[in-house]
Amino acid sequence: MGAQADQPAVGFKPLFNGKDLTGWKADDSTRFKVENGQIIGFQNDGKGANLFTEERFENFELRFSYKIKWPANSGIWFRDHYQFDLLKYKAPKTFSGAFYYPKCPDTFVWTNPDEGLEKQNDWNDARIYANGNRIIFWLNGHLLGDQTLDPETSRIFPEGRIGLQVHGGNGFKGMEIALRSIEIRPLQPDEQPVLPATTKLDPVFQSGDRVALLGGGLIERARLNGHIESALHLAAGPGVHNLRFRNLGWSGDSGYGDARCYFGKPEAGRERLRRIIGEWKPPAQASRISS
Repeated sequence: MGAQADQPAVGFKPLFNGKDLTGWKADDSTRFKVENGQIIGFQNDGKGANLFTEERFENFELRFSYKIKWPANSGIWFRDHYQFDLLKYKAPKTFSGAFYYPKCPDTFVWTNPDEGLEKQNDWNDARIYANGNRIIFWLNGHLLGDQTLDPETSRIFPEGRIGLQVHGGNGFKGMEIALRSIEIRPLQPDEQPVLPATTKLDPVFQSGDRVALLGGGLIERARLNGHIESALHLAAGPGVHNLRFRNLGWSGDSGYGDARCYFGKPEAGRERLRRIIGEWKPPAQASRISS
């Protein structure tokens, strides 16, 4: 079972007994079945449905293995309203692993732009950490997002059911979503997530990267002794070489180029920042570090 099998199942309990839907309840039971030790959700007429656990959960870690027959639109509900989305979506462009939470304030808290993280027509291992307002997703060992929801902008649901969605729509006729395992363990309120041994983190830097540092006083002071550059070199690891840094703290006190008064009007600072970046031509990926 890939990434999940590498992590001990201590504290986890299965939500599916491998035989029937005991402990689950569907709003349309004709859309779900159990075959070969798998829960299978499907639709052939454009009509969708949901399958929910009878039990409710608060703070937990959930892991599950799934396989999809495309085209499809599905997802794993948690706390009734949040969803680990399983789909291919165009606007905004996202693939499975998006955090679906409509109108709080947007459709997605985050998206997954990398289609390659999901195995097409094969089994995938996914994981959800939900502790208080903090939500984290992984797909096949890749960290997808880590967000603490702000109650000022998002409606917070502290507990609820786990569910499987079969989305309606004629474009998804013939879809199937199969779960061969789904397990949960409770979390203490202060319990921090543990990265699985196979977690793959994309490198922050690659050899030869050029990094632009933008900001105000802190960036300007760092220019004098190179503390930030040294720290970033160490963080990049011994396998990354030839990093180059350009400190633009003197050219604009913010990423918008709002310069200090002795540089003239803000427009002058912005123009100076555009000119310097144009001359230096940093690659797009080098713009990730800012004050």
